[in-house]
Amino acid sequence: ELAKTYVLEENNDYEILSGDELLPVRVLMSFFFEILLHSKEKGIMIGYCHNIIVNFLSKSVPACRWFLSICTRDSLKRWLLECTEDEARGYAVEVICSAITKVLPLEQELLQNNEGDCSRICDIMLSFVKQLPHYWRTFKQFFIFFEKWVLQGSIERDYLVKRDFIKYTSNLIEYGTVDRSIKAPVMGEKFSAPEFSSALATLSILVRCSEIDNDSDDEIDDENENEKKK
Repeated sequence: ELAKTYVLEENNDYEILSGDELLPVRVLMSFFFEILLHSKEKGIMIGYCHNIIVNFLSKSVPACRWFLSICTRDSLKRWLLECTEDEARGYAVEVICSAITKVLPLEQELLQNNEGDCSRICDIMLSFVKQLPHYWRTFKQFFIFFEKWVLQGSIERDYLVKRDFIKYTSNLIEYGTVDRSIKAPVMGEKFSAPEFSSALATLSILVRCSEIDNDSDDEIDDENENEKKK
């Protein structure tokens, strides 16, 4: 009933939701993430609640910033890696990405200085990469976050490249661990394998969209010219 009657006004100001407007959003978010997401009998309610939340976030930067402010390392791990149901993790990552997508355009300068809500969330997500062999059954939706992230623009892609996302993820896919010197659990079983579709899609976008420095191009041309003279 609260979701049906509450109307969140359009607001693109870079501020955090507070006061009377915050209460309905807080209640709805708490119901979704703390109760529905872990309930055994979700029915159609989880999809209905998810759609309302995404609609709220699409209208309000302050609501998105408030939600991102409550996303902690523990909560993100619980929602995206420790949750055992694909559908629930899928809904969770969509809510997170909806907030990130709304706020990112207003944080471009902050992102380049490793500051802001989106930078903090991305850094938390990146910190989980080394633990992923322990969560190979559930990390499909985890990589959807990065696939959505790199689609936002060159600044976002550069952010991941500078943090060795390509190296770590490639190692994870090829060797089953981000660091070959550290023993990790074997990923996959006889009749099941880790789901890397979003990880591969993210790597593909990063590689195809990476900008090559002009100086590097000149060096390559010089090397090719020298080879011809030989």
